Amino acid sequence: MKKKRMILVGSILIALLFITVGVTYAFYIYRGQGQKENTVKTGSLTFVYDEQRAEGNQVTLTNAFPMTDDQGKVQTGENNVFEFQITATTKGAPISYEIYLTKEESSTLSEQVVKTYLTKVTDNSETAVVDTRNQREINLYSELGDTTLVAQGKTLYQETIPASQATYNQTFRYRMWIDEDASQMQDGEWIYNGKSFSVKVNVYASNEEMRAPLEEVLVYEDTTTANVPELAEGMIPVVYSITKHAWVKQDLEKSYAYQEQVWANAVTVVENGTNTREYYQNAPAETVIPMEDINTMWVWVPRYEYQYTNLGDQYAGGTKEQPGEISINFISKETTSPSSSEYKVHPAFTFGGTELSGIWVGKFETTGTLPSQNYCRDESCNVSTVTIKPGVTSLRNQQVASLFYMTRSMQTNNASTYGFASDNSYNIHMAKNSEWGAVAYLSQSRYGKYGNPDYEGVNKEIYQNKSSSFITGSSNGTPSTESTNPQVSYDTPYSGYGASTTGTIYGIYDMSGGSWEYVMGNYNRYSGYTARSYTIEEAKTILGRTDNQAIGIWNSGFNGPVYGKDSDGSEMSWTTGVEFPEEKYFDLYTTSNGTTACNGACDGHALTETAGWYGDYAGFVNAAIPWFSRGGNWSYTTSAGVFCSFSTSGYAGGSSASRAVLVPMI
Repeated sequence: MKKKRMILVGSILIALLFITVGVTYAFYIYRGQGQKENTVKTGSLTFVYDEQRAEGNQVTLTNAFPMTDDQGKVQTGENNVFEFQITATTKGAPISYEIYLTKEESSTLSEQVVKTYLTKVTDNSETAVVDTRNQREINLYSELGDTTLVAQGKTLYQETIPASQATYNQTFRYRMWIDEDASQMQDGEWIYNGKSFSVKVNVYASNEEMRAPLEEVLVYEDTTTANVPELAEGMIPVVYSITKHAWVKQDLEKSYAYQEQVWANAVTVVENGTNTREYYQNAPAETVIPMEDINTMWVWVPRYEYQYTNLGDQYAGGTKEQPGEISINFISKETTSPSSSEYKVHPAFTFGGTELSGIWVGKFETTGTLPSQNYCRDESCNVSTVTIKPGVTSLRNQQVASLFYMTRSMQTNNASTYGFASDNSYNIHMAKNSEWGAVAYLSQSRYGKYGNPDYEGVNKEIYQNKSSSFITGSSNGTPSTESTNPQVSYDTPYSGYGASTTGTIYGIYDMSGGSWEYVMGNYNRYSGYTARSYTIEEAKTILGRTDNQAIGIWNSGFNGPVYGKDSDGSEMSWTTGVEFPEEKYFDLYTTSNGTTACNGACDGHALTETAGWYGDYAGFVNAAIPWFSRGGNWSYTTSAGVFCSFSTSGYAGGSSASRAVLVPMI
């Protein structure tokens, strides 16, 4: 593979080397090493990065002495200018691109003496472009803003090519020189003598709009009336450090700002990791907590009321394809009545008769394994290896009953694994349908991704997790789509952030695509349906199971009626499982006609009030398929999303996971 070089060579006693080498590009989250002409096609979109005047291995620039800006700007000739061209076709969709520089590790010259200058060329006439951060034509390399699109680099220029552009064609010229003030001498010799500086010229292209580099923010101030998060024992409030690429501890009152789509986050840690649990609990603010020391991650959803009168087919003032803002008002724990007849207090903030100031929701689908058994039948399960983390596979292949008791056992049998108290000051349980709805509505409010100014139009919908390996926190970088582009991690601006409920790293992930998520929402205490004509052994093979408890009949594992008839025509029931839990742990639906006859039981559940929003699939439970599953899975296209609902038997599915919720009971 050829590499193109731009070399400044000093003369007389000055040996100064500048090199511009190679090209990399990215398109729709794809990166590769460039060649003479770099072309990527996706459907009807074409993007080309073509290096001009780059024949051979190097271009030589002479007289690499310090010079004035006026001199540097007008350098001419193939030996002094690196020229390249970008062309594109954008039928039906825009393309955004960024030109950025990456410094080679071999560079020894200070970034503070290297000047950079980029121009557009039109009919041999040049127009200087300004950089993203400083809005200046000429910058020292050290003054350029860091790119947010790759691990490292300095942004030179960003542009969005509008949709339906048949022939976009733009030529650029890049120059760099030594600052005229770089004249320092030591012992009679120029201090930069013999130094070198090398950069790669890169282009990144994407269907996302480019943004200015993110600034490091570790202290937030909430200006809303959101209730202060109530931490359970063992929970540590955190914020994310962009520069350290890690979560860091933060004082609770400085860790969130809902008006900026920064929802409060907290973690629990292992007892003995890189540092002890006691160390992190007593550490000062901005102490890094490595991901390997974190075992669960949580996001605070404060108590609120929502406007219900313009939902349904009014789409909150928007359209079915692009719904409008769900109006949200944060309210105190003591407020149990809505502010007007147009509002309702969301039902997720009442738990078994206890009014809540908010709920902690698992930031990702539940992950890990069940170490000593593969089916939980009560609250004494060993769940010491169950986690809530990004970048790993979700925990699946469990009946609803097993997922429920697995989650409960995080409190009742393994509290010490996470640092939780062994008391009733909190409650951990599997997410209910109403709790899923609380997250969905807040996401569609001014405090969620809908209100995030970094996203416009269709991009206000939560991006899909299309990981066929069920990797948590993955993002396709797009909303509902038939694309199967490579996935990016949850901590990637902005394509990764867009898969959260806030469009920032502080939201909740995996609520569109990824795994189906079982929630505790059931029709008339039905357990599931019969295994048709399958024998137990046949069902084991179909489900990939070895235990008799989870198969033989396609049900949830909870005792109750199953849809189907016995050989004598009588109704059937599952009786060798476990009993349904207390009613506070699940939402009970007594109708199978959710679209018209839910009679208020569905309010706030992201079902009838938001059916079909963004084109998401809208299914409802009945006797045959009595359990709700939410979000869609990775293989779904436009029908997946935060408002997607589906009905199922509750069996141990290979693509069905769950999510944990922790409520403070103080």
